[in-house]
Amino acid sequence: MTSATSATSIRKSSSRRSAFTLIELLVVIGIILVIAGIALPLIMKSYRAGERQRGQADLTTITVALEAFKGDFGDIPRPDASGTNTGFAVLGRYLIGPNGDGLIPPFPPGSLDTTDPPAFDGTKTYEAGDVAFAGGVTYVAIDKSTGGSVSNASQFMQFGVRDGVDGPGIRTGISNRKYGPYLQPEKFKTRGLAILDQHSNPILYFPASPAKPNIHLANAYVGTSSTMSMYNALDNEIFFRTSGETNNTTSIKALQVILGDTNNDGMIGPGETEATTGPYILWGAGSDGTYGPVRADNQLPKTPIPPTWDDVANFRQ
Repeated sequence: MTSATSATSIRKSSSRRSAFTLIELLVVIGIILVIAGIALPLIMKSYRAGERQRGQADLTTITVALEAFKGDFGDIPRPDASGTNTGFAVLGRYLIGPNGDGLIPPFPPGSLDTTDPPAFDGTKTYEAGDVAFAGGVTYVAIDKSTGGSVSNASQFMQFGVRDGVDGPGIRTGISNRKYGPYLQPEKFKTRGLAILDQHSNPILYFPASPAKPNIHLANAYVGTSSTMSMYNALDNEIFFRTSGETNNTTSIKALQVILGDTNNDGMIGPGETEATTGPYILWGAGSDGTYGPVRADNQLPKTPIPPTWDDVANFRQ
């Protein structure tokens, strides 16, 4: 055998040895699938944990901003007495102040700027946080709507969106001093006055009553009063409705259960434990877009703070 023939034989033999048989290939694919099956849940768990940590970090930043606001004004921002379902909008209105002063120069006196915010458009789709101007009044959307009307209280609420200064920040007080912004708008997702969580859901805000009611008395924990209840469910109640609920009867009860009032008497009684008594509640819906556990129409959660929900809130440990 010549050296050339021998070299050719060696190359052929080497080529045969380096090739995969069909069985070997199937074994390798099977091993990869097993590894993927083990690794994927761990990767998803790690991703969800990271996502929750980012959400909690956002709430921590908002907490710092609220304390800075309190340092300037002596109290945290609060919804107007008639501002049903505008708790979430209060955060954007006072901590960022994205709208303007509503006036056209020269000053004084300045003429009304009807584009600040833009005029209501009945053909436009509005989502919670969007703002509009109609009939000399400013409004904030509290629910998604298309072709609706600003007079529909389940879609819009009168709200003072003009904050006295063009661009981020607010101007108020006798000195006409500019304050803020207390949050840097480029660091948060926003939509109009809504500060959004990682999944573009409004972060809800329930300020606790300054009266500090006794939560062990009827209707003193989670109720429908900004002074008689620790937390006023009406600040953001509409976000707890399911698609089949057209009023707040069940949504308020659902919120009460989640916060520890399992028998819906508005108080923390025997066998119940309050979720929080902090100065305010901050609450993001998480990836499922639902505040609290996913539930069927008119069905209440079975337990407070269910372990299956993916919400991010400042009272969940």
